[in-house]
Amino acid sequence: MEDDTLIHLIDSIMSTHQYSRYEASKADKTWEIIIGFAIPIIAFVAYIWYKNWKIRIWRKGTFPADLTFTTGNLMEAYSCLTVYLITIDRYHQMQKIAYLRSFFIRQFKGSPDHFDDTIDRNFHYPIEPVSVITWVNKHAREQQKKQLIQFLVGLCHIDKLLKPKEYTALKVFTKQLELEASFLDECIRFYRQEKTTNTNNQERKHTVFGSTGISQRTKYATILGIGENASENEIKQRYRQLVKRYHPDRYVNESEEQQKQATQRFLEIQEAYEFLLSGK
Repeated sequence: MEDDTLIHLIDSIMSTHQYSRYEASKADKTWEIIIGFAIPIIAFVAYIWYKNWKIRIWRKGTFPADLTFTTGNLMEAYSCLTVYLITIDRYHQMQKIAYLRSFFIRQFKGSPDHFDDTIDRNFHYPIEPVSVITWVNKHAREQQKKQLIQFLVGLCHIDKLLKPKEYTALKVFTKQLELEASFLDECIRFYRQEKTTNTNNQERKHTVFGSTGISQRTKYATILGIGENASENEIKQRYRQLVKRYHPDRYVNESEEQQKQATQRFLEIQEAYEFLLSGK
Protein backbone atom coordinates (compact mmCIF):
# COMPACT_ATOMS: atom_id res chain seq x y z
CA MET A 1 0.00 0.00 0.00
CA GLU A 2 2.75 2.38 0.96
CA ASP A 3 4.63 1.41 -2.23
CA ASP A 4 1.60 2.26 -4.34
CA THR A 5 1.28 5.62 -2.64
CA LEU A 6 4.97 6.35 -3.22
CA ILE A 7 4.74 5.37 -6.86
CA HIS A 8 1.64 7.53 -7.30
CA LEU A 9 3.46 10.45 -5.67
CA ILE A 10 6.49 10.00 -7.92
CA ASP A 11 4.22 9.83 -10.99
CA SER A 12 2.52 13.01 -9.90
CA ILE A 13 5.85 14.78 -9.46
CA MET A 14 7.06 13.57 -12.85
CA SER A 15 3.80 14.62 -14.51
CA THR A 16 4.03 18.03 -12.91
CA HIS A 17 7.66 18.33 -14.00
CA GLN A 18 6.82 17.31 -17.58
CA TYR A 19 3.89 19.73 -17.64
CA SER A 20 6.18 22.50 -16.40
CA ARG A 21 8.70 21.67 -19.11
CA TYR A 22 5.91 21.65 -21.70
CA GLU A 23 4.61 25.01 -20.52
CA ALA A 24 8.15 26.42 -20.51
CA SER A 25 8.67 25.10 -24.03
CA LYS A 26 5.41 26.73 -25.14
CA ALA A 27 6.49 30.01 -23.55
CA ASP A 28 9.87 29.81 -25.30
CA LYS A 29 8.20 29.24 -28.66
CA THR A 30 5.80 32.11 -28.01
CA TRP A 31 8.71 34.42 -27.32
CA GLU A 32 10.49 33.17 -30.43
CA ILE A 33 7.44 34.03 -32.50
CA ILE A 34 7.12 37.45 -30.87
CA ILE A 35 10.81 38.19 -31.40
CA GLY A 36 10.60 36.91 -34.97
CA PHE A 37 7.86 39.44 -35.71
CA ALA A 38 9.30 42.22 -33.55
CA ILE A 39 12.79 42.36 -35.07
CA PRO A 40 11.66 43.19 -38.65
CA ILE A 41 9.18 45.76 -37.30
CA ILE A 42 11.83 47.40 -35.12
CA ALA A 43 14.29 47.39 -38.03
CA PHE A 44 11.69 48.98 -40.32
CA VAL A 45 10.82 51.68 -37.76
CA ALA A 46 14.52 52.36 -37.18
CA TYR A 47 15.09 52.70 -40.94
CA ILE A 48 12.17 55.15 -41.30
CA TRP A 49 13.41 57.15 -38.31
CA TYR A 50 16.94 57.26 -39.69
CA LYS A 51 15.72 58.29 -43.15
CA ASN A 52 13.56 61.08 -41.72
CA TRP A 53 16.36 62.17 -39.42
CA LYS A 54 18.75 62.36 -42.36
CA ILE A 55 16.22 64.34 -44.41
CA ARG A 56 15.76 66.80 -41.54
CA ILE A 57 19.51 67.34 -41.43
CA TRP A 58 19.73 68.11 -45.15
CA ARG A 59 16.64 70.32 -45.05
CA LYS A 60 18.63 72.78 -42.99
CA GLY A 61 20.54 73.66 -46.16
CA THR A 62 23.95 73.24 -44.55
CA PHE A 63 26.42 70.44 -45.13
CA PRO A 64 26.84 68.79 -41.68
CA ALA A 65 30.22 69.90 -40.35
CA ASP A 66 30.57 66.81 -38.13
CA LEU A 67 30.39 64.29 -40.98
CA THR A 68 33.39 62.00 -41.06
CA PHE A 69 35.55 62.05 -44.16
CA THR A 70 34.45 58.93 -46.01
CA THR A 71 34.08 58.10 -49.70
CA GLY A 72 30.30 58.18 -49.35
CA ASN A 73 30.29 61.63 -47.75
CA LEU A 74 32.79 62.90 -50.30
CA MET A 75 30.46 61.75 -53.08
CA GLU A 76 27.66 63.58 -51.26
CA ALA A 77 29.76 66.75 -51.40
CA TYR A 78 30.30 66.29 -55.15
CA SER A 79 26.54 65.83 -55.60
CA CYS A 80 25.68 69.00 -53.68
CA LEU A 81 28.12 71.14 -55.70
CA THR A 82 26.98 69.56 -58.98
CA VAL A 83 23.36 70.46 -58.26
CA TYR A 84 24.39 73.98 -57.26
CA LEU A 85 26.18 74.53 -60.58
CA ILE A 86 23.22 73.06 -62.46
CA THR A 87 20.95 75.64 -60.83
CA ILE A 88 23.25 78.35 -62.21
CA ASP A 89 22.90 76.95 -65.73
CA ARG A 90 19.84 74.73 -66.19
CA TYR A 91 20.69 73.54 -69.70
CA HIS A 92 22.08 70.04 -70.25
CA GLN A 93 21.00 69.02 -66.76
CA MET A 94 20.66 65.33 -67.52
CA GLN A 95 24.05 65.27 -69.20
CA LYS A 96 25.61 66.88 -66.14
CA ILE A 97 23.95 64.39 -63.82
CA ALA A 98 25.13 61.56 -66.06
CA TYR A 99 28.63 63.09 -66.02
CA LEU A 100 28.55 62.99 -62.21
CA ARG A 101 27.46 59.35 -62.20
CA SER A 102 30.14 58.31 -64.68
CA PHE A 103 32.76 60.15 -62.61
CA PHE A 104 31.68 58.24 -59.50
CA ILE A 105 31.88 54.94 -61.35
CA ARG A 106 35.29 55.77 -62.78
CA GLN A 107 36.85 57.39 -59.71
CA PHE A 108 35.10 55.66 -56.80
CA LYS A 109 34.31 52.33 -58.48
CA GLY A 110 30.54 52.81 -58.29
CA SER A 111 27.84 55.38 -57.67
CA PRO A 112 26.22 55.69 -54.22
CA ASP A 113 23.05 53.84 -53.34
CA HIS A 114 19.90 55.73 -54.30
CA PHE A 115 21.88 58.07 -56.57
CA ASP A 116 18.74 59.54 -58.17
CA ASP A 117 17.12 60.08 -54.77
CA THR A 118 20.22 61.95 -53.58
CA ILE A 119 20.14 64.25 -56.62
CA ASP A 120 16.41 64.84 -56.16
CA ARG A 121 16.89 65.68 -52.49
CA ASN A 122 19.60 68.19 -53.33
CA PHE A 123 17.31 69.87 -55.87
CA HIS A 124 14.46 70.08 -53.36
CA TYR A 125 16.65 71.08 -50.42
CA PRO A 126 19.68 72.91 -51.86
CA ILE A 127 22.81 72.83 -49.73
CA GLU A 128 24.77 76.03 -49.21
CA PRO A 129 27.95 75.46 -51.29
CA VAL A 130 30.14 77.37 -48.84
CA SER A 131 29.38 74.78 -46.14
CA VAL A 132 30.30 71.98 -48.55
CA ILE A 133 33.60 73.60 -49.48
CA THR A 134 34.35 74.28 -45.80
CA TRP A 135 33.86 70.58 -45.01
CA VAL A 136 36.04 69.49 -47.94
CA ASN A 137 38.70 72.05 -47.04
CA LYS A 138 38.78 70.76 -43.46
CA HIS A 139 39.25 67.08 -44.33
CA ALA A 140 40.64 66.64 -47.85
CA ARG A 141 44.23 66.57 -49.00
CA GLU A 142 45.46 69.08 -51.57
CA GLN A 143 45.30 66.53 -54.38
CA GLN A 144 41.68 65.71 -53.52
CA LYS A 145 40.83 69.42 -53.57
CA LYS A 146 42.43 69.79 -56.98
CA GLN A 147 40.52 66.78 -58.24
CA LEU A 148 37.27 68.41 -57.09
CA ILE A 149 38.04 71.62 -58.99
CA GLN A 150 39.01 69.65 -62.09
CA PHE A 151 35.70 67.80 -61.93
CA LEU A 152 33.66 70.98 -61.50
CA VAL A 153 35.45 72.67 -64.41
CA GLY A 154 34.73 69.64 -66.60
CA LEU A 155 31.10 69.72 -65.49
CA CYS A 156 30.75 73.37 -66.52
CA HIS A 157 32.29 72.64 -69.93
CA ILE A 158 29.74 69.98 -70.94
CA ASP A 159 28.01 72.57 -73.13
CA LYS A 160 31.45 73.81 -74.32
CA LEU A 161 30.87 77.24 -72.80
CA LEU A 162 31.81 78.45 -69.33
CA LYS A 163 29.18 80.95 -68.16
CA PRO A 164 30.26 84.06 -66.17
CA LYS A 165 28.31 82.91 -63.08
CA GLU A 166 29.90 79.48 -63.29
CA TYR A 167 33.35 81.03 -63.53
CA THR A 168 32.65 83.26 -60.52
CA ALA A 169 31.54 80.23 -58.47
CA LEU A 170 34.64 78.26 -59.50
CA LYS A 171 36.89 81.16 -58.49
CA VAL A 172 35.24 81.31 -55.06
CA PHE A 173 35.57 77.55 -54.58
CA THR A 174 39.23 77.61 -55.61
CA LYS A 175 40.01 80.42 -53.19
CA GLN A 176 38.18 78.77 -50.30
CA LEU A 177 40.03 75.53 -50.95
CA GLU A 178 43.27 77.51 -50.63
CA LEU A 179 44.38 76.63 -54.15
CA GLU A 180 46.19 78.96 -56.53
CA ALA A 181 44.04 80.88 -59.02
CA SER A 182 46.49 79.78 -61.70
CA PHE A 183 45.43 76.16 -61.13
CA LEU A 184 41.83 77.03 -62.01
CA ASP A 185 42.97 78.85 -65.15
CA GLU A 186 45.07 75.84 -66.11
CA CYS A 187 42.06 73.52 -65.73
CA ILE A 188 39.90 75.82 -67.86
CA ARG A 189 42.54 75.98 -70.61
CA PHE A 190 42.80 72.19 -70.57
CA TYR A 191 39.07 71.64 -71.05
CA ARG A 192 38.81 74.31 -73.71
CA GLN A 193 41.62 72.68 -75.67
CA GLU A 194 40.08 69.24 -75.17
CA LYS A 195 36.68 70.41 -76.42
CA THR A 196 38.28 72.06 -79.45
CA THR A 197 40.24 68.91 -80.24
CA ASN A 198 37.17 66.69 -79.85
CA THR A 199 35.13 69.00 -82.07
CA ASN A 200 37.77 68.96 -84.80
CA ASN A 201 38.07 65.19 -84.60
CA GLN A 202 34.30 64.82 -84.83
CA GLU A 203 34.18 67.10 -87.87
CA ARG A 204 36.91 65.07 -89.57
CA LYS A 205 35.07 61.85 -88.79
CA HIS A 206 31.89 63.19 -90.34
CA THR A 207 33.82 64.40 -93.39
CA VAL A 208 35.49 61.05 -94.02
CA PHE A 209 32.79 58.62 -92.93
CA GLY A 210 29.66 60.71 -93.20
CA SER A 211 27.32 61.59 -90.36
CA THR A 212 27.08 58.29 -88.51
CA GLY A 213 25.05 59.57 -85.57
CA ILE A 214 27.35 57.70 -83.18
CA SER A 215 28.17 60.82 -81.13
CA GLN A 216 24.47 61.66 -80.84
CA ARG A 217 23.63 58.16 -79.64
CA THR A 218 26.39 58.35 -77.04
CA LYS A 219 25.07 61.70 -75.87
CA TYR A 220 21.48 60.52 -75.50
CA ALA A 221 22.46 57.21 -73.90
CA THR A 222 24.43 59.20 -71.34
CA ILE A 223 21.40 61.37 -70.61
CA LEU A 224 19.33 58.28 -69.82
CA GLY A 225 22.20 56.70 -67.90
CA ILE A 226 22.37 53.55 -70.03
CA GLY A 227 24.90 51.93 -72.34
CA GLU A 228 25.11 52.78 -76.03
CA ASN A 229 24.06 49.25 -76.96
CA ALA A 230 21.12 49.06 -74.54
CA SER A 231 18.17 47.03 -75.78
CA GLU A 232 14.78 48.55 -76.56
CA ASN A 233 13.37 47.11 -73.33
CA GLU A 234 16.21 48.63 -71.30
CA ILE A 235 15.65 52.01 -72.96
CA LYS A 236 11.92 51.90 -72.22
CA GLN A 237 12.43 50.76 -68.64
CA ARG A 238 14.91 53.53 -67.89
CA TYR A 239 12.70 56.08 -69.65
CA ARG A 240 9.71 55.14 -67.47
CA GLN A 241 11.83 55.50 -64.34
CA LEU A 242 13.12 58.94 -65.27
CA VAL A 243 9.80 60.28 -66.55
CA LYS A 244 8.10 59.26 -63.32
CA ARG A 245 10.83 60.97 -61.32
CA TYR A 246 11.13 64.19 -63.32
CA HIS A 247 7.60 64.75 -64.62
CA PRO A 248 6.69 68.46 -64.15
CA ASP A 249 3.43 67.50 -62.40
CA ARG A 250 5.49 66.39 -59.42
CA TYR A 251 6.85 69.91 -59.03
CA VAL A 252 3.63 71.95 -59.18
CA ASN A 253 4.00 72.91 -55.51
CA GLU A 254 7.69 73.76 -55.82
CA SER A 255 9.29 77.10 -56.64
CA GLU A 256 9.25 78.52 -60.15
CA GLU A 257 12.96 77.79 -60.50
CA GLN A 258 12.51 74.12 -59.57
CA GLN A 259 9.58 73.82 -61.98
CA LYS A 260 11.79 75.14 -64.79
CA GLN A 261 14.52 72.66 -63.88
CA ALA A 262 12.05 69.77 -63.88
CA THR A 263 10.63 70.82 -67.24
CA GLN A 264 14.10 71.10 -68.77
CA ARG A 265 15.11 67.67 -67.50
CA PHE A 266 11.84 66.17 -68.70
CA LEU A 267 12.36 67.57 -72.22
CA GLU A 268 15.93 66.24 -72.37
CA ILE A 269 14.74 62.78 -71.29
CA GLN A 270 11.96 62.85 -73.89
CA GLU A 271 14.36 63.89 -76.65
CA ALA A 272 16.89 61.20 -75.72
CA TYR A 273 14.20 58.50 -75.56
CA GLU A 274 12.75 59.36 -78.96
CA PHE A 275 16.19 59.44 -80.58
CA LEU A 276 17.33 56.11 -79.13
CA LEU A 277 14.10 54.34 -80.07
CA SER A 278 14.34 55.67 -83.62
CA GLY A 279 17.39 53.46 -84.11
CA LYS A 280 19.55 56.21 -85.59
